[in-house]
Amino acid sequence: MFDAATKLNPELIGITLFNEWYEGTRIEPAASKKNKNFIYEDYGKDPWFYIKETSVSQISF
Repeated sequence: MFDAATKLNPELIGITLFNEWYEGTRIEPAASKKNKNFIYEDYGKDPWFYIKETSVSQISF
């Protein structure tokens, strides 16, 4: 989505999000956690993956 937005040549791009784990929409650092009813997933090897990806895209933009 970020790549598509940059192709429109905007002056500004805003990133609005909610960390809705059950919907798979999150960007904050993540660590796996389990409770009685749900397993909260992590990002694999790097809990900062999406923060870093957004940062790289921002610098490139």
